[in-house]
Amino acid sequence: QLPDPLVREVRIVDVTRNSQSYSLSTIFDEFIGKTLNDANLDKLESDISRFNKINNITTTSYSFTPYNKRSSSEGILYLYIRDWEKSPSRIAISLDGYFGFSNNPENYSWANTNLDIAGIFAKVNDTDLDASIDLSFKDVAKGTGKLYYNISSADKILIDGIAGLSISVGGISPVNSNYFKNRITSTGLQASISLGTQLQYASDLLFQSNIVYKISYLSPSTLPKELIYHLNNNDVAQIPYTDPFVSQLHFMLGSVYSVHDPSLFSTSGFLVNLNGMLGNDNNNFSYSGEFGVKYSYPINKQDTFKFNFNLSFRNSNPELLDSYYQLGGYRGMAGYANSQYRRGYMLIDLTYQKELGKFVGPIFLQSGIKFLTYDSYNPYDNLYSTAPPATLMHYPESSINIFEVADIGVYVGIGTKFNKASLVVGLGFSVDKKFALTIEFF
Repeated sequence: QLPDPLVREVRIVDVTRNSQSYSLSTIFDEFIGKTLNDANLDKLESDISRFNKINNITTTSYSFTPYNKRSSSEGILYLYIRDWEKSPSRIAISLDGYFGFSNNPENYSWANTNLDIAGIFAKVNDTDLDASIDLSFKDVAKGTGKLYYNISSADKILIDGIAGLSISVGGISPVNSNYFKNRITSTGLQASISLGTQLQYASDLLFQSNIVYKISYLSPSTLPKELIYHLNNNDVAQIPYTDPFVSQLHFMLGSVYSVHDPSLFSTSGFLVNLNGMLGNDNNNFSYSGEFGVKYSYPINKQDTFKFNFNLSFRNSNPELLDSYYQLGGYRGMAGYANSQYRRGYMLIDLTYQKELGKFVGPIFLQSGIKFLTYDSYNPYDNLYSTAPPATLMHYPESSINIFEVADIGVYVGIGTKFNKASLVVGLGFSVDKKFALTIEFF
């Protein structure tokens, strides 16, 4: 077996001869002195993807040319840039789907699809402003517009200023979630404005800061008959929320270091992210913190060991769905349905992955064990207050304790990926006697 090629030089060739300099072009110098094994090839393709995105390049390909074609494994890594004239407007459409069965009391079955349409517009009106528009249809219909202004563009550092506006219409409360079996249909309104900065160093390190002001209105809801009998007055038609108007001001900081393929079936790489928030929700102090680590270690070309760790907590207004974390689903806790919402949790995932072969795309088998601790407050156990006057979404009386409840689960899944899309079928069981069968594509 021939040894992996060893890179001694990196040369960038602009096939279209635009004679322009490209941001972050020096990131490829790190491959000098390295072999092009599977892990480094994955890293190279990830760097090329980021390089193309940052510079708005059509495509970049690569090849290796040895110094001595007969015997030497050392040589030159060539990168070929093809940057033809492109339309400044681009539109992308994505569709996610989540289906499953479980014995979880919050939901025994679910079938939900999410549609997202995104548009990117470069150099708006021949200015230095870029713009994006995103339309998503999930529990709510949400439209988001953003403007980007490049503040600095050094060789390895990019700094952008970002302003955003977002409007949501639909189910913005946990009682409106499509994953809740007793879902209450009501129309909520939510609007937010944001100002922030984004700093990217090389292709691997990203820092973000944002100030977000959000205002929400929750309209009164009619409870289903199976819930009304808990109240003293069975003639109640509509019940208002404890606070129908919610005003939030949040200051957020975040960072991520990634040399990890974002695919569910990644075979190598490392990622760490850290996020924090301090704010005010209706004159109440709010906060959140998130820390996560992903590591994929290739045992050989077919087998991979994967380690995931997440610790998150969020003390925001409990009437809003985006104040909770989703614990269930294939990428969540084994055996848990997608209806498991909590204020905080810690999840450790140890997974063995094997590539079984190829059919259209590569076929992967995953199996593993997961360890979960979480805060006991369940919004569906606090759906309304029985003390008159009755109101929806009774506020929690305790602070967040992410180690209050613990569980262990095992799971197995089989799936495939093609381009950037993944499809997986999984079955999970937990010590707490929960099980879930899930089918997901994203």
